[in-house]
Amino acid sequence: MSGNSGQIAAIHAEPGLLRRNIALRLPTTGPQDGHFGVFLLVPNMDQSVLRISVDKKTNDLTFPRFGQPQRLGEYTVTRDRCVVLGREDAKYLYEAALADGGRVRFDLNKGFNTFEEKEGDEKLDILLDWIASQAPRGGPLKKVLHEADFLCWRGLLTRIAATPFCPRDSWEFAAARIGDVIFLCERETEETRQ
Repeated sequence: MSGNSGQIAAIHAEPGLLRRNIALRLPTTGPQDGHFGVFLLVPNMDQSVLRISVDKKTNDLTFPRFGQPQRLGEYTVTRDRCVVLGREDAKYLYEAALADGGRVRFDLNKGFNTFEEKEGDEKLDILLDWIASQAPRGGPLKKVLHEADFLCWRGLLTRIAATPFCPRDSWEFAAARIGDVIFLCERETEETRQ
């Protein structure tokens, strides 16, 4: 991915701030003097800001039509947090486990005493390892990502999409633009630390 320009940003929302509009100031230039362009999340800015209404009534539209998801690649993650390409380490759920009329009766306390918590916060490391395995250094990033404009964990998209319905929740994420792809990564807030 060498040779691509990058921009880093922080986007933040505090509880109660998102009652009317979310506004994103989009960076217009690349890094200058070691500084990066910044996305700012601010209420009610001028015309150079993209406004996104979070009012439930404004967004009460018919549900959009989505195509079927497509598998872009497969990997598993080992106990040591290493990416293994393919499905050889994947776990499967056999439908026989749901034989009781489709009811699942798993004891979630079983194995809790041997649970191994992940150390640290790996951010996008796993996804970046997969990307690095798919293309030679300096290769076309958009091609590896099947022309995607954004890359993030799906939980972040869920939090952003739920904002109109959860105005008391706060969130914060960093955005880095590399070439034509924007990488989004959630950051810890005071609320999520507790």
